[in-house]
Amino acid sequence: MKIAGVIAEYNPFHNGHALQLQQLRQLGYTHIAVAMGGNFLQRGSAAVCSKQLRAQMALENGADLVVELPLSWACAPAQRFAAGGVAILEALGCQTIAFGSECGNLDLLQQAAQATQSDKVAHLTQQLMKDGRTFAAARQAAMAQLYPADVAAVFDNPNDNLCVEYLLALQNQHSHMEPLALQRVGAAHDTAQVSEGIASASHIRRLLEEGCWEEACGLMPPSAWNILRSALANNRAPAELRRAESAVLAKLRSMTAHDFAALPDVSEGLENRLYDAARHACSLEEFYQLAKTKRYTLARIRRLTTAAFLGLHKAELPDLPPYLRVLGFTQQGTELMSAAKQKNALPLSHSLSRLEELGGEAAVTARLEAASTDLYHLMTPVPLPCGEDYSAKVISL
Repeated sequence: MKIAGVIAEYNPFHNGHALQLQQLRQLGYTHIAVAMGGNFLQRGSAAVCSKQLRAQMALENGADLVVELPLSWACAPAQRFAAGGVAILEALGCQTIAFGSECGNLDLLQQAAQATQSDKVAHLTQQLMKDGRTFAAARQAAMAQLYPADVAAVFDNPNDNLCVEYLLALQNQHSHMEPLALQRVGAAHDTAQVSEGIASASHIRRLLEEGCWEEACGLMPPSAWNILRSALANNRAPAELRRAESAVLAKLRSMTAHDFAALPDVSEGLENRLYDAARHACSLEEFYQLAKTKRYTLARIRRLTTAAFLGLHKAELPDLPPYLRVLGFTQQGTELMSAAKQKNALPLSHSLSRLEELGGEAAVTARLEAASTDLYHLMTPVPLPCGEDYSAKVISL
């Protein structure tokens, strides 16, 4: 077996994602595994449709095995997101980790990753943050001062930034996987442009919110669109955080500054700003605007809002995923699962209840996952009852 691994959100699965999987087949990879975020994702948003439906989209368009990236890694800053995904793919026995890149130059990405470990960069980044810049903006400015333009330019691009985190995670975990940078084609990340039939996932989500189904249809593989169209028609999608706005605000208003300090990624007194914002905000948008600053980005505030609502506490969260939870597989995916079981790096099952029974970190991770899915189902057009994460069937194609 020649196995490639991909870390993804597929929110939703579109033509660009399908092209990436096709490229891996053309490069000779016989098996493709995906570590995919669940119902809440990196920007702190609810996924447009459930993880089971998104896994099915991937399986029908080139993936062989989809394993869940658990909540506290899926809804996390880039460093933790990358660390969780790399750990899962390594445990599955992937030989290569493939990722989309704006520059498509692995050597340049590796130079940039190595540069982030420089003491000079760390010192200058801290100095630049004193004027209120985010860590990412300060690091980007430090790179521009200390390194050649082509290395510094890596940090101008969102996907390349994530590629750097993947490379650092490979290094930190002493992973055996070889990195593979695939040139990103089509529309740029998070834009409203369409190029060569490829648009960003965020643009497709906006089309869905605006009811432009026909336009969205042409930007997704037919089988993926059919899955999503059925979910839309049956009021299972799109899920939106605003549908649970009152519940989220109630949770925020019930929290103390100490409670906010216990959230992942809270530091430097941010808990006080969050507490004050919660006391004054009468809508989620108002909360975001009151809490964010040049230092604290909207994405970070949204992520912390979701973490608060879902009950994530940094002291309870494992550093790396404690299990492999299978969402779906093809016939070739069964070969991957058999190999992973023989490798025995992490417990593997499609059953969340069985994984919870392992106790310890696995139990904490599984319970958070199940509880978050119960809350996710308040965000679909028609709310659904609790318990789906324990009863949902594994997808087998």
